[in-house]
Amino acid sequence: FEGALDLLFFPAFDPSAFRTVFIDVEYRDEANHYFREERLRIAGDSREEARLHLALLNPKQRSYRYRLTFVDANGKIRSKAWVDTAETLISVTE
Repeated sequence: FEGALDLLFFPAFDPSAFRTVFIDVEYRDEANHYFREERLRIAGDSREEARLHLALLNPKQRSYRYRLTFVDANGKIRSKAWVDTAETLISVTE
């Protein structure tokens, strides 16, 4: 692999309001037929970051997308819209 993206998702949400947050990540490098789909999780009572290492075939192809899904204390699920980015440091907030 020619390079990597080291992604860090840090919790910035009210821990008393959410049971968990799921982070779906998709990376696509069409030219090299390389695709990655991952799901990360941050527990509501955790202040630990979620990390993901994405190996790259093309180091110039650094864009990916992610979506946050919040599960509240009552079990209600709410997904935010997909976000396209090349940032490696992401604040997980409602």
